[in-house]
Amino acid sequence: MKVERAKLLAELLREMKETGGDRFPEEAWYEIHRCFAIPYVEVVLPVQEGGEWRVFLVRRDPADPHWPGEPWHIPGGIWRVSQSREEACNAIATREIDVAVRQVREVMSYKWTDHAYANAISHVCVCETSARPVESERARFQPVTRLPSNLLLHHREFIEACVPWFTP
Repeated sequence: MKVERAKLLAELLREMKETGGDRFPEEAWYEIHRCFAIPYVEVVLPVQEGGEWRVFLVRRDPADPHWPGEPWHIPGGIWRVSQSREEACNAIATREIDVAVRQVREVMSYKWTDHAYANAISHVCVCETSARPVESERARFQPVTRLPSNLLLHHREFIEACVPWFTP
């Protein structure tokens, strides 16, 4: 990159910070996420039923071009700089599955090298909620021993790492 272009980039980044805070312009979102490490939280919600552990999974949107085939995944999203770990998990759980989180235990972090659109660092958290999430065709508790074959990349390993942290 030439010096003039680097200076322009620096100017634009300063402007973005001053005008948008921790929000990225939608038109630049994917390119920013490809360049900078962005923290995400993955909200693992376990429940024990019938003698087996289950975790709550949701389906990706059928229109999502980055994850075709509507794979199942752990609810997750961006951990905003202004949020604590608990606030980030609660924001994701509230937005994606309409429940509040009351307890959070971070189990692991994972630096993605093969994410579809981001330079993501996932913070995988086992969470307890104040209410049971509503199940549907696109969101439901799945047995840990029989997870869907079309589970999003690395989410199987995330769940396996969490199992020792589940408490009845």
